[in-house]
Amino acid sequence: MAIVLIISLLEINPSNGKMLQSKPLQVFTNSFHVKFRQDIDHRLAHRIAKRHGFINLGSILGSQREYHFQHRALPQIRHKRSIIHYRQLKSDHLVWID
Repeated sequence: MAIVLIISLLEINPSNGKMLQSKPLQVFTNSFHVKFRQDIDHRLAHRIAKRHGFINLGSILGSQREYHFQHRALPQIRHKRSIIHYRQLKSDHLVWID
């Protein structure tokens, strides 16, 4: 699960100065919130991250099932999801994707 930021941009009509309806812009990062099917220790999370090309930045709020992974080959900010990296993580039998 990638971390997503949603930014709403305001557009102004130059002819009358009124605000235009704008669509929110989704911004994706190179960070992934990874949930596991069972409790795992930090060493196993590190091995799973490394196997799929990620870096394990540690557990989230002390959880043994949720970890923060980062993929350094991806830009820190982008406008498209990284389906390839999502599928890599999903293919691991220990990773739980909802």
